[in-house]
Parts: sequence; C-alpha cells; structure tokens
Amino acid sequence: MSKYKSVKVNKGRSGWGNYIIVTPTDEKDKVISVTGGGIHPTAQRIAELSGGIAVDGFKNPPDNKEVFCAVVDCGGTLRAGLFPKLSIPTVNILDGGPAGPMADYCTEDNYVSGSKPDDIELADPAQATAAKGTSAVKEAPKAATSTQTAEQSKSKFVKGLSVIMEKLGRGIGYVVNLFFDGAREAVNMALRNIIPFILFISFIIGLMNATGFGSWVAKGLEPFTTSIGGLILFAIIIGIPVLSPLLAPGAVVQSILGTMIGTLIATGYVSPAMALPALFAISVVDACDFIPVAAALGEAKPETSRIAVPAMLFSRFITAPLAVLVGWVAGIGLF
Repeated sequence: MSKYKSVKVNKGRSGWGNYIIVTPTDEKDKVISVTGGGIHPTAQRIAELSGGIAVDGFKNPPDNKEVFCAVVDCGGTLRAGLFPKLSIPTVNILDGGPAGPMADYCTEDNYVSGSKPDDIELADPAQATAAKGTSAVKEAPKAATSTQTAEQSKSKFVKGLSVIMEKLGRGIGYVVNLFFDGAREAVNMALRNIIPFILFISFIIGLMNATGFGSWVAKGLEPFTTSIGGLILFAIIIGIPVLSPLLAPGAVVQSILGTMIGTLIATGYVSPAMALPALFAISVVDACDFIPVAAALGEAKPETSRIAVPAMLFSRFITAPLAVLVGWVAGIGLF
C-alpha cells in the first residue's frame, strides 16, 4: 500500500484562490521551501501529511523535475508565477492575488496564498483521485533527520541569532509586502476604474458644453435643482422601488446626473448650497441592484431574501427625502 498521500492546501483567511491538491510520487517527492530562513512550517506540514520531503530551496535546491509543490513568500515579483509556469503547484505564505510579470500563470488550479499550517489537511479520496499524481513509496526520511541533527550541532548563540534574524527578516518582509500589495492595488484601481471614469466624465462635460445640451438639461432640471422641495421630489421619483434597481447598475445614472448638476453649479445655473442635498438625492439608488446578491453572499435563507429585497427598496424610498433634508441642513452656512 502506498505511503504517499494527497494533501489539500486551502487558501488563508485573507488569501487568494480556493484550494489545491498536491500528491508526491517517486519522481516528484520534494516540497521546496523558497522562503528564506530554512524550511517554512507550511512546507514542513505538507511534507509530513503527504509523505514527501521538505527541502530548503536556498540551501539545497532540487531539480524542478523532483518538486511536486513549492512554498514561496513572494509579494508580487517573479517567484509567485515562476513555479506555476513550470506546472508546479504553488503555495504563497503571503496574502494577495497573482501579481508580477508571470501572474497570468497563476490560476485557482495551481496557486493559493496566505496559507498557514492550519490550512493544510489530508484530501478526501474523491479529491485525491481527481488530483494529478500517483502513489508511491515514501523515501528518504533520513534527510529531515540529518538536517535536524545539523541544526542541533550549532552553538546556542549562533542558533539563537539565526532565529532572531529569521523572525526579524520575515516581519520586515511582511510589512513591506503589505505596503507593496496596497500600492499595487491602488495602481490597479486607478488604471481600471478611476482613470476611465475621469475620461467618461470629461466626455460628458465636453458633450454638454459643445452641443448646448447642458442648457437644455438646466432648464429641465431647474424645478428640481433650484429648491430643496424640488430635490426631495426628485429623490422620491428615482427612489421608487420599481425604478431604483433599474437605475442602479454601474452607477451610470448617478455619474451622469452628478456631472450634470456639478456643471450646472459651476456655470451658475444652480446655487452651490444645493450641492450636498443634490448628492444625497442622486445617491438614493446606489446599490439597489445589489441587494439580492448581498443577501446571497450573506448566506441568507430564501425566505429572508424574499423579504429583504422589497424591505430594503421601500426603506430607501422612505429615507430618500430624509437624506436630502439632512444634506440641506448640513450644508447651511457652507456657501
């Protein structure tokens, strides 16, 4: 009977992906730990459960053909995608999704992040059968023993210093990774959302100014935007439970209305005092299309979802005029 076992590596609490199944074989029986500071506990845990051999990728790097799983601590450079490119399932002990020049090679089938030793378990037989790799006889348990013996032979001073430097290095690396990951997410958000939105708003403003459409809209919205009563009526109209889910997707309507009202304020058609209540008025429909999805994400029961959707829509309809009044009161004396 084979001594190798399939292991399920789940993503961490704040990690990326779902889970991967790894199984050692005679040809591929190494778990390579490319984290610095020796063999990481995550790699050691995978080796213990699977029957494979954990090796330090810095001190004793094996041939890639002998590796069935890689454990890395990459914050978004080359290592995160290098092993997936080589068809080696990869576990990133740091949080965050695929990043770096080889991010496209990281998929949910071969990459998870944020995984800790507690996130690793034996795979179910059905999962093990579906996973790639065949069973084989466990080899070279002496490798780990010899490594432990070598570590024990070090002097206490050198060993203690090594542990301190390892923890310090990982702590610094964790903090740097947090900032680096945050900066990367900020840049991605700017490229994917903010810059296209700015271009879209610029197009709307240019279209209004070049075609005279703004003057026509100004006259049409004048009854609503020039008085607090008009804004309340406007919020009630767009907050009607039947209309609000249709006006909400993509925040397109809110973006256009906000641009138009802002342009009207800038050109003097509307008083600046109406800016805050106008903002509250057009935001009535925000996320009204997302309520069923939110209920599903919250694992709400079907009965709860059926009640929650109309309840939320009607609550937004009722609170719409109140929100406009709050904005009006808060804006008193600002202009």
